[in-house]
Amino acid sequence: MTNVIKSQLLGLQKYIVPLAILAIVVYIIWKKGKNAGADTSNIQVKYPNGGKQIRVGFDANGLAMQLFDVMDGIFTWANTKEKVFILLNACTGEEMIAVYNAFNAKYGSKGKGTLTKWINDESNVVIGSVAPTLIQKLRSLGAV
Repeated sequence: MTNVIKSQLLGLQKYIVPLAILAIVVYIIWKKGKNAGADTSNIQVKYPNGGKQIRVGFDANGLAMQLFDVMDGIFTWANTKEKVFILLNACTGEEMIAVYNAFNAKYGSKGKGTLTKWINDESNVVIGSVAPTLIQKLRSLGAV
């Protein structure tokens, strides 16, 4: 009986090594992709006018990531998007430009262009959304 088991294991051995290598390669690719998409700490945000109108602790990179998350997903509820749009709408002009720059640096090349264009292209928004107001504010600040 042990000879039969040994011969079966030897027969499977030729599949184990390639599968293990494939699993390692897939894991490495997945890990690099996950890290590249989640890491916003290395973005240099350009604060207009030296950041004089930016609140202490304001996180432009974090808000840019939240905006991307709600606008990139297919199955994001409109009210979830609206909550993040309201956060952006509450920003000062300098904060809004900082978020705009951070968003464009990280996500602008992902197909839709600038933050203004991403918001403008959103179709699944609540009735009475602040999205049109955001677009006007961004454009008035030169963020097209």
